[in-house]
Amino acid sequence: MKSVKYFFVIGFVFQILVVTSVLASGSYGGGANTHSIDDYSKGKVIVRNKVICSSCPFPDNNINKDFAHNVIEKIKAEDSALSLLSKEEQKSVVVYFRKRFKLE
Repeated sequence: MKSVKYFFVIGFVFQILVVTSVLASGSYGGGANTHSIDDYSKGKVIVRNKVICSSCPFPDNNINKDFAHNVIEKIKAEDSALSLLSKEEQKSVVVYFRKRFKLE
């Protein structure tokens, strides 16, 4: 009977330690990102479907840091090549490129 109580206490302490470490890691509540993962994911899809597809403004382009910087500059300058994107889509594309290539 004494060993059952001992294992119960050890199990309880272990569970408390695991739960507190998970909560302290930031995994539970998310991080301190200024942009949501949603914007990143949307931007990734928009780039693939509306920026580099075969009938898009930049067909068959390789996505690299220079290309990303070029697209961001065109969005800032309100270039007509990207006028097919809504303002929200443009924002998501910028978030995606900035995060993927660590641009600012």
